[in-house]
Amino acid sequence: MSRRSGFLLGRRSISLVRPTPTTIVPTQVPQVPDVEPLFAQDADSLHTQFRVLGQPPTLASLSIPPSVSLYIRRGCIVSLLNTSELALTHSWMNPISNLLKYGSLKPSLYHKLVSSQAFNALVAPNVNTGKLGSWMGLSSTPFRTLCLLDLDGTSDWCLFGKNSVIAFEENSSLELRQSPLFFTSRKSSLPHKYEIARGRGNILLSGSGSVYTIELESPSDEIIIKSEHLLGISGTSQAEIIKSVAETQLTPTSSKITAKKSTDEASEFDLKQFWIMTKNAIISSWNFIKYHYTRFINGPTRFLKIKGPRNILVQSSYNVYLPATPSTNAQVGSSIPKALPSMEGSARNYLSYVNVAKDGEVTFSSTPNFDEEVKRLESISKK
Repeated sequence: MSRRSGFLLGRRSISLVRPTPTTIVPTQVPQVPDVEPLFAQDADSLHTQFRVLGQPPTLASLSIPPSVSLYIRRGCIVSLLNTSELALTHSWMNPISNLLKYGSLKPSLYHKLVSSQAFNALVAPNVNTGKLGSWMGLSSTPFRTLCLLDLDGTSDWCLFGKNSVIAFEENSSLELRQSPLFFTSRKSSLPHKYEIARGRGNILLSGSGSVYTIELESPSDEIIIKSEHLLGISGTSQAEIIKSVAETQLTPTSSKITAKKSTDEASEFDLKQFWIMTKNAIISSWNFIKYHYTRFINGPTRFLKIKGPRNILVQSSYNVYLPATPSTNAQVGSSIPKALPSMEGSARNYLSYVNVAKDGEVTFSSTPNFDEEVKRLESISKK
């Protein structure tokens, strides 16, 4: 018998299975995004078309026919289409009037665009405020929206604010001019810094915040508007618009409190008092300059009563710099009067006790000295 070592061999079966092919379904991506077209698809090449886009409307699409000049405020051009024959030049609109009214030449800077073929433009209200207001601590509202003004020749418009006009077309029937500088009527309550628009044509306006239209249908209709929120007002003529506006007072009468002079003797004048007086004088002078600067730029804040029939454009935010608020400083040597008189009198302690009778009757009593009452109750209980 041969000696053989027996070995038990274990076998492992491995089968290779071909996987099922995976099906990849491509994502359905639209070839044309479902958004509002920037330019009119069926635009008439012989007529000017202005459209506002978005909500809120912060972009405008302008379609201009051949040989028609378009004026756009400098810095407001976003895009231009069909520019092979487009000519762009710089133009100054009423520089002297804007410099005297607003102390700046920025409202006068425009781009003039004209082409031998139709072209399109995208415009945004990118009007930058001056740095002088920021240096002086004044604030302004940067968010602006657009609105369209389509003049048909039946009414004139007064437009307020140095940044109100963004773009307009040039034609023989559209007139856009500044209000008179010095020859203004003293009886007029209308703010004297405005532009007059009359004739036929398209004007793109910009307002601070959102812009809304108020329609006064009859002569009996009237409305009161704060002057800073007025963007535009219509009428049959400039004289008729002036007559329809009157200033009204809404300030309540407040009782004045007279501060009593301090009876304390004044201390000796030292370096600390000199520094306090100097600081107060500098603060008062700075507030005085800011107040008169804002009054020069904005004009006085007034409430205007406007009568119909007419259309009014109002803006939700301020159209100008917010007025500077002077800080109040207590004067040296003056005292603040007491709002309430001091309560004089000595405090007294009162003790209260309750006496319950056998029949259930309850009696409440007060005594300044509780010891005597305790002795009386103890004597009654001993009996």
